[in-house]
Amino acid sequence: MADTKFSHDRGFYDAPFSLSVTSATPSAVIRYTLNGVAPTETTGSIYTTPLLITNTTVFRAAAFKAGFLGSDVDSQTYIFLNDVIRQSSNGQPPAGWPSSWGANVVDYGMDPDVVNNATYSSTIKNDLKSLPSFSIVMDLKGLFDPATGIYANPGQDGLAWEKPASIELIYPDDAEGFQIDAGIRIRGGFSRSTDNPKHAFRFFLRQEYGQAKLDYPLFGATGARSFDKFDLRTFQNYSWSFGGDSRGVFLRDQFSRDVQLAMGRAATRGEFYHLYINGQYWGLYNTEERPEASFGESYFGGREEDYDVIKVDPDLGYNIEATDGNMDAWTRLYNLAVTGFSTVAAYQRVQGNNPDGTPNLAYETLLDVPNLIDYMLIILYGGNLDAPISNFLGNTAPNNWYGMRNRNNRDGFRFFVHDSEHTLLNVNEDRTGPYPAGNPTTGGLGKSNPQYIWQQLQANAEFRVLVGDHVHRHFFNGGVLTTQGAKSLFQARSNQINRAVVGESARWGDAKTASPFTRNGTWIPAINTVVNTFIASRSSVVLNQMKADNLYPAIAAPTFNQYKGLVAPGFNLFMTNVHGSGTIYYTVDGSDPRLAGGNISPRSLAYAGPVALTLHTVIRARTRSGTAWSALVQADLQTRQDFSKLILSEVMYHPPARGAVNGDEYEFLELKNAGPSTLDLTGISFDKGVGFNFTNDTRLAPGAIFLLGRNGAELRNKYPGLIVNGVYTGKLDDSGEDIVLVHALGGTVLSFGYKDQAPWPATADGHGFSIVPVDPNSISDQNAALSWRGSTAPGGSPGTDDPEPVIPAIRVNEALTHTDLPLLDAIELFNPTGASVDISGWFLTDDAGVPKKFRILDGRSIPAGEFVLFTEADFNPTPVANQSFTLSSEGEQVY
Repeated sequence: MADTKFSHDRGFYDAPFSLSVTSATPSAVIRYTLNGVAPTETTGSIYTTPLLITNTTVFRAAAFKAGFLGSDVDSQTYIFLNDVIRQSSNGQPPAGWPSSWGANVVDYGMDPDVVNNATYSSTIKNDLKSLPSFSIVMDLKGLFDPATGIYANPGQDGLAWEKPASIELIYPDDAEGFQIDAGIRIRGGFSRSTDNPKHAFRFFLRQEYGQAKLDYPLFGATGARSFDKFDLRTFQNYSWSFGGDSRGVFLRDQFSRDVQLAMGRAATRGEFYHLYINGQYWGLYNTEERPEASFGESYFGGREEDYDVIKVDPDLGYNIEATDGNMDAWTRLYNLAVTGFSTVAAYQRVQGNNPDGTPNLAYETLLDVPNLIDYMLIILYGGNLDAPISNFLGNTAPNNWYGMRNRNNRDGFRFFVHDSEHTLLNVNEDRTGPYPAGNPTTGGLGKSNPQYIWQQLQANAEFRVLVGDHVHRHFFNGGVLTTQGAKSLFQARSNQINRAVVGESARWGDAKTASPFTRNGTWIPAINTVVNTFIASRSSVVLNQMKADNLYPAIAAPTFNQYKGLVAPGFNLFMTNVHGSGTIYYTVDGSDPRLAGGNISPRSLAYAGPVALTLHTVIRARTRSGTAWSALVQADLQTRQDFSKLILSEVMYHPPARGAVNGDEYEFLELKNAGPSTLDLTGISFDKGVGFNFTNDTRLAPGAIFLLGRNGAELRNKYPGLIVNGVYTGKLDDSGEDIVLVHALGGTVLSFGYKDQAPWPATADGHGFSIVPVDPNSISDQNAALSWRGSTAPGGSPGTDDPEPVIPAIRVNEALTHTDLPLLDAIELFNPTGASVDISGWFLTDDAGVPKKFRILDGRSIPAGEFVLFTEADFNPTPVANQSFTLSSEGEQVY
């Protein structure tokens, strides 16, 4: 049964329109509903004529026909902001909505005190379009039925409390969103309270609803593209709707997650949206990925079945559990922490290393120490009162933390900030502990958490050095936790929701107060308090806490005249010893000038003057005074380069299969330095086509080639001895696409687009050949088909320049087409050279898609200066008009 089609797509509308609904199945009966309930073969109105849509409408339709399965139910939400801003302005339920939400506090409508306020009345409709919108469409009984509704019973969870719904993502600028059917549950812990009128949701994608995955870049270009669940969270603590709290800024949790990403760590991404439920505006919401096994598979690789995920379960008395995998590895990590990490051997062992820091494959890696340090710095900077140890539980129990590890890799447990609402409050908050939660005498394993491990690690001197290095990286020189760094992240998010807050104010600003909280009167002052009181001073407060705990050294680190960015070749890097005594030691190879234990590295240099840079260089330095060292300081500087001579020198985009191996596995592409100077590819990555990031100090000498493939092992099997320099993710499109290289500092390094149609070489489209530049050392226009030719031989020439083809200059001299029997179509070839040319085994075709259409028999040659005529009879044993080799009278290309 063909699906229903709509004359108007979901979105925002200002004027009434006539909605037509069709199905391609003849005689199909279309049924529709306007109340969120999915139509069936016997329920819903029968569509007969176009409907006039004049106000916000949720339209669900399906097609039916006797003897056929019904079509999928299609859902379209049409939003008219003129009526949205007047919804239930008297506080009464809209038509069809209940007056009771079970035991929940009920709050309907848009507050006239905001909507009609002169400050907002002229902007509110645009404010409601300042962010994308989610639309949930479903049977309201699934939400509000006193016995079975999930909103009416928010404390209930599990599959039995999951209801079917349609989920739409609608962009105000008509950008492409999505619609998908999913299961919906109430999400959260404390926010499930019946005193909270604004609950959060979790969406589950399952085959029984239609699709097992949502394939959509919901979290941006760098986020995962496929999901089986995701959260739409609201604001509970310090919120207007639940807490009636004027400190609501709606950014505390998202800010912590943004910091973890800015540190270069994996973190759960999120964005802000407006929400509608069956056309009723429901306020401002925030998405979040779930840090579960599927998250690990998306960002770290492997299979989700390979992951252990540990979290706190409040329903288990705030004890931890494995929500994926098992507790075995975490238990071993915890037992090692109880034993302690004061010795070098114990500290290195938990990281899977020998005492000297070299990997020992016989040891399992249980802890990602750098990740733990950055995680805890976020906790301490935010003054987090409820993670990973809860102040509200007397600091004797954990809360709100996730740990994840792949059992089959040398991955230690990584930690993810989660539910960080109790943050950015008291600028002098000290959450360094130590706290009893996790101590063997205070709950033990069941109460264990990353902060207990952090506390145990502080007995190790090398760990304290590493913490100091991380503190310096993030709290100095423009780091993410400097005042300016934190302010920039926070204000980027506050700017994002700056206007959307007006919608939240109109919908929920009066939920717990007689006079509504507003954007200008409440939210902006709360934002300014965070920025000017907390962020303005927090970095120095936490730095002093680190010093007091011996986690930041007393020796001041050296300063540089530049720490990152682009510099001219020959740039002089100056270092200053601000400590006033001692010596600056530095390296130019990215290594640490300090050896474990405190000795000076033999690879380090004593600073005696400016360091001249010619290519990308990572310089690391410390000040040493006596036997004491400062924290590590780093400069990562790129020199300006001319990338005009960096060319794509070969692309194998559609190789044929080889035995049982899919042809895609033999894809490859080459980059060549066709210029006179070495090129540093550090910081370059593919923005389109495939995925690959060039690591630090990838250098390409003049004339050198860098070969990338989709499957390095299969390429080496096919081309013995081949050196594959890198393996990319994704695949090249067999039909043609754009390939774009960009630089981390901004700008396009190379842009190339190919196609599988003439005049591009036909032999490369599935026939075993690659495409190579006509001139292997210079391409004036890489996007021009005439700049490219097919490779000389099948399989191309990976890793080397393709040899010039040796092709005698045989010409098509004359063609006779559209002849009637007994005459035959004919082609005349001419040899203009001074020597006879053997054309045995050559192919003749009039179809670029079939380059081997007609094979010339062995023993044929064309003497110097002579002609050879081929007629249809040479290719067709029995000449028949219009059979096989016939030339079009309309004109065509002959190859």
